[in-house]
Amino acid sequence: QRGAAGGKGGGGRGMGGGGIGGGGDLPARVRNASFVGELTKFGLMAGHAVLERIRRCIDRFAVPQVAVVCALLESCGRFLHSSDETRQRTDALLELLGNMRSLHRNMPQDLLSDLDAALASCKPPPPLRAIAPQEPLRLYLRHLLDSRLQGGKGAEGVVVQLRKLPWGSEPRMEAWFAEAFVASAELHLSSIPSLASVASQLLHSQEAAVLRAVDAAIEALRLSLDGADPTHGRARGCLARLVAEFYAYKLLDSKAVFRVLYWLLPRASGIWGHVVPITHVPAWAETRRGAGPTARPLLSPHERVLDPPEDCSRLRMVLSVLQVVGVYFCRGSPGRRLDVFLVYLTRYLFCKTLALDVRFQLTETLESLRPGLRLPPSYEAACAAVSKLEAAVQADPAHGEAVAHELLHGGGGGEGG
Repeated sequence: QRGAAGGKGGGGRGMGGGGIGGGGDLPARVRNASFVGELTKFGLMAGHAVLERIRRCIDRFAVPQVAVVCALLESCGRFLHSSDETRQRTDALLELLGNMRSLHRNMPQDLLSDLDAALASCKPPPPLRAIAPQEPLRLYLRHLLDSRLQGGKGAEGVVVQLRKLPWGSEPRMEAWFAEAFVASAELHLSSIPSLASVASQLLHSQEAAVLRAVDAAIEALRLSLDGADPTHGRARGCLARLVAEFYAYKLLDSKAVFRVLYWLLPRASGIWGHVVPITHVPAWAETRRGAGPTARPLLSPHERVLDPPEDCSRLRMVLSVLQVVGVYFCRGSPGRRLDVFLVYLTRYLFCKTLALDVRFQLTETLESLRPGLRLPPSYEAACAAVSKLEAAVQADPAHGEAVAHELLHGGGGGEGG
């Protein structure tokens, strides 16, 4: 940090090579980049000097440099774009970053999502209408569920304050609580267990408000999946983890969790070429047989690919959910239903180009869920296993769940690794 703040006029030696943009510890460089961004906003660092360091990072455009650029843009990107002195050069660098991002698609998907979010934060769309002042109670709810939980106050203190609010006299309290709950969950992954704990402790006194918040979180996840906006990748991952924590705190049952899992990976999504998941099925249609989420091929070569082979975001969300709820799905009906889902998952893996971190996460998750699981040796073997499972389920669902267990442990899917 001392090297980052070494010169207001742009002579900070630590920013270019061995500081935030060079070698060394990546988390430390990201923290230094955020610190430099704050210095820029307070006038202690020249904006042109920061833009010059961003340009040097773009010239090298590797994973460490992209992480540093994301930290700089999130901390001072909007400030540089709004300043008259740096707006023109900032626009040019943002355009160059967008072009470089489209050329380097082999980088980690979560890092590309952070870059998309950082670029979007620099040039927010103009407001369509004047922003009306918000009510104090609405702002206080956001403060409790966001700042207080992030500040380490704990769920117990937040619940005490929530119980003191005028739930009976203010008819909009439930809607405000659901809005603040989802907004906080979409921003902070670390606070999601605390949010679920708050909802669980508040359930006995404000059941309607908690159920409304749970429904709002699930619907937000569903709408985000249908939209497939790359800038909302972080929010989708946080909401998927929140659904898993809901089950851990007994706010959802296993049927709801499996419904979300099949939203993320529909049964037909493992068929090669089916790259457009269709998740939004009306609630009345989900009760009918065969009306669940599915996937389809592209209707034209110009249609947007929602689940390309190099995109592992849906797989990351599935693994995040299974890491939380998997310990509860070891036996009984949930365990048998998980066996069925894992058969479809093993076929889906052959349609993906797995990054190294995803491969490690997948191996760790599957070993913890099913220690004796054997992956199919080929895509053809995985398709044959799914066909055998679907035929057994159609004849007798209970027998199909037993067949799924056999397929996972080498009884019909072949040996692999």
